[in-house]
Amino acid sequence: MNEDLRTLRRKEDNLGISGLAVLLFSMWDIVRFTMTLIMNPHALTDLLERMGVGKDEMFIGGFVIVVIYAIILLGAFLIRLFIYLGARAESRGKKRGWLYVIVAALVLAFIVADQTSTVIDTFNGAAAARAEELGEMDTATASGLLNITSAFALIDIILSSATIKSIRKKYNIKDGEVK
Repeated sequence: MNEDLRTLRRKEDNLGISGLAVLLFSMWDIVRFTMTLIMNPHALTDLLERMGVGKDEMFIGGFVIVVIYAIILLGAFLIRLFIYLGARAESRGKKRGWLYVIVAALVLAFIVADQTSTVIDTFNGAAAARAEELGEMDTATASGLLNITSAFALIDIILSSATIKSIRKKYNIKDGEVK
């Protein structure tokens, strides 16, 4: 039992740290978007021009794109906040259901699919040539590393949560106390 309780404490610590990491990576997405708009204000107008938006509609088109992207970022942040709150509560001894773990698995699947697509595009040469043209290869690499790190945090949440639930069920531990 002592070894299981040590494992429980270690997994609870892992769960809390990984949950915080997932939340912080979501905040990084918001910071990255804001920095892109500030450091490269022409990126938005270039995108709109490629989409065929005329000079008269640039402001409205830019506003619509920023609002849509902000809604997507807010949604992603709220999903990761849900995962964080579930992981934090579980790491503090509260009984939580499986929903936040299922949501974490879905987010992990999206990250893996996105990174796989990015890697395939890069090896096909299309994304690499485009990234060099736009001078974004360093940003893409950094974002890829952050996505991979976020994926590992999500994997840790899934595995730690399963271990915690198993040990708590085995010893009938509720709210941090053995019953």
